[in-house]
Amino acid sequence: MIKKARSRQRTKSRGKFWQLQTIAFMAVGMVLTVVVGLMVIASVKDLVRGQISRRLEGAVGLLADQIDANNHRMIRTRNDERTETYRAVVAQLRRARLRMQDIKYVYTYRVDQSGRVIFVVDAEPDPDKKSHVGDVYDDPSAAMLAAARPPYRPVIEAEITEDEWGLWLSGFAPILDANGRLEAVVGIDLSATRVREIELQYWLRIALGGSLLAVVMAVLGGYLATRVSRPLRAVSADLGRVGKLKFDQSEQPTSSVAEVAELQQALERMKRGLQSFRRYVPGSLVTELMALNKEAVPGGEKKVLTVFFADIADFTAMAESMDPERLSRFLAVYFEVITTTISKHGGTVDKYMGDAVMAFWNAPRPIEDHAYRAVKASLEIQQKFLTMQREFEKRGWKDFRARIGLATGEALVGNIGYSERLSYTALGDPVNLASRLEGLNKHFGTGILLSEDTAKGISERILCREVDLVYVQGRNKPVSVYVPHGPIDQIMPRQREALQVYAEGLQLYRHRQWQRASEAFREFLYAWPEDGPATKLYSRCSDFLKFPPDNQWDGAFRLTVK
Repeated sequence: MIKKARSRQRTKSRGKFWQLQTIAFMAVGMVLTVVVGLMVIASVKDLVRGQISRRLEGAVGLLADQIDANNHRMIRTRNDERTETYRAVVAQLRRARLRMQDIKYVYTYRVDQSGRVIFVVDAEPDPDKKSHVGDVYDDPSAAMLAAARPPYRPVIEAEITEDEWGLWLSGFAPILDANGRLEAVVGIDLSATRVREIELQYWLRIALGGSLLAVVMAVLGGYLATRVSRPLRAVSADLGRVGKLKFDQSEQPTSSVAEVAELQQALERMKRGLQSFRRYVPGSLVTELMALNKEAVPGGEKKVLTVFFADIADFTAMAESMDPERLSRFLAVYFEVITTTISKHGGTVDKYMGDAVMAFWNAPRPIEDHAYRAVKASLEIQQKFLTMQREFEKRGWKDFRARIGLATGEALVGNIGYSERLSYTALGDPVNLASRLEGLNKHFGTGILLSEDTAKGISERILCREVDLVYVQGRNKPVSVYVPHGPIDQIMPRQREALQVYAEGLQLYRHRQWQRASEAFREFLYAWPEDGPATKLYSRCSDFLKFPPDNQWDGAFRLTVK
């Protein structure tokens, strides 16, 4: 009776294992289907959407260049719809709609000082659907607003929009006058129904293939389970004993599966090796060493790092206005955006300090282009926060701004501490400088400031503007600080011209030519009216015209706070 009971128990165990193996293989098949399917869909989506986005960007950019800004500026009120100028612009927009298949709506708009989108010219022929001069667009997207802000360039919506009229992909481009000043923005809404149809076809094919694969995997899993389960259970039991440093020589059942047989052989070799190792050191130490891949000891090495510091502007006031639960949720979103973006670009997040984040690149894993990756991650972080601004406002997190400082230089990096408590971190001049640059953003009204070494490390890939020469705390010599403006191949000629004007103004400022420098900064502000550094230096020039500095002035600004 006892033997029969044990036999039934073993049979029941084998039955459960077989079921689990079958389910596992089915799950693997489904996961493979989903993964491959997502990859295919992503590839199709990127290909199709990329093509349509590029076509839309070219069309809206060309149309913006063709519209005469001076004529368009004459259209201000609804009464102007009777003018020849208005009809000429309408005709121009309608011709543009005919040049590209699937274009549905073409229009122009302005953004007023309060951030409202105001329609100007609408090419819609149906008078009942047409928007008139002065009509307000109720729910503008971030892309619509971004096209009306410097740096002026065509902006394409990141995602397809679905509404009661269908599926749309929209693009916007600024209409600039001869002096590079913004007059209005032209928008094009492109039907994206065909894109969704292609994606749906691929989803259906993947679902059918996935179902077939799941059935095949279930049959295969049931077969392999019977061949693999018994020797694998023996290996698992043996590994449990090895983990406790028990090396009894149990007989292993043979397996016809090559991988399982190799696993059994590898286990026997490991047991013999550990038995020999145990003769040299105590067993308790062997157990501890087995749990660690690498022994952590105090010490570090000097390496050139790019160090990142970030915090939230006016965080104290923001924290005082929130209850602890809301503040915790906000910080979770903030830290997630920064941490995931830094990790995506190969950086190492060192620590969180209140609302501040410290990270660095080129350790522990060496990265040749660490300065470029750090700046690219910083630009992406700021862009993500800009995109999320509307969501922040819905949650009651208004006026959120992050400030980032980046510095490149030699630092000590490694396990800092003592034998009982270690922290993998970095120490040295670039750490201090990055922290100071982060704080200096508050003075200049900027979001990202770079050290000179960081700017030099990315000069061939990202266009940077030298902002000023500054004395920071902890340094006896002034440092040049820079603002990144994005990839060089994406900078428009008019932007380059404006940045050159700023550079000329900075040189005039340093040579004490306050009047000419003031004129240069004022010209720059025509292109970028809200630019913090130009506003700050323009104000300084005005002050110096009245009260010039002494002869010891070396052109550098002295920062008295962090």
